[in-house]
Amino acid sequence: MRLGRLASPVILRLNSSNQYRKWRDFDITLLDRYAAIVTSKLAGLDATMQQTIDRLQKLLEQSGQQGDLTLWPTKYVTDVPIIAAQARAYLAVLQKMDRVYTLTGTANLLGVIDSTQRAQAELQAKRAVRAFRSILQTEVTRLYREAERIMGQQRQLGKADPAIAEVVQQQQQDIAEFEQGRQREAQEDASSELASTAGSDACAVLAA
Repeated sequence: MRLGRLASPVILRLNSSNQYRKWRDFDITLLDRYAAIVTSKLAGLDATMQQTIDRLQKLLEQSGQQGDLTLWPTKYVTDVPIIAAQARAYLAVLQKMDRVYTLTGTANLLGVIDSTQRAQAELQAKRAVRAFRSILQTEVTRLYREAERIMGQQRQLGKADPAIAEVVQQQQQDIAEFEQGRQREAQEDASSELASTAGSDACAVLAA
């Protein structure tokens, strides 16, 4: 899948909350907050993608073109079953993002929109996904801190669980890698010629 690099890190984070519910003394209110926020933002992200798809399809139809023209495959392959509802919902959003790219490419090649309009639509979709990923990271970090608290308690009692210790260590690496990626994306946006013209409507939908 063309958007595979967007999927893997987020899927891992969306799945991480499931393991915490099995940990003794983990603050359940944090998990409930996480579930509510992520579900709400995923719904907003999905709506943003669908609105863009509807708008592009309408433009194609008004031009006498078929809105279902496909330039790229939309299939993706997973190595393991994805059973977490939020992870599956995020994959569905990425499929819609892939559809946005298909329609913008189709509309551009058929002369329905110009290259600048295509780039603006694609950048807006990308920014919406990045906004969700940033929100997700903030909430996942809250869960990570709670995991670290539990690990600290176990060490004080001399009963550290090796499995939990391994998870906490991996968390620290994940947070650092995500921050590096966020900074890199911010630099890419700042250097983009469309940075000042594309607007942030998609991000505003998620923040509302």
